Amino acid sequence: MREQLEEHPLVASYRPGDHHEGGDGVTVAELVSR
Repeated sequence: MREQLEEHPLVASYRPGDHHEGGDGVTVAELVSR
């Protein structure tokens, strides 16, 4: 999944979830503003 996010033009950034968000089992993505 993270490899796909890295290539996607609408994804500004992404990171693993924090401990309270589910840890490494979660990916949080920030989308670009249009």
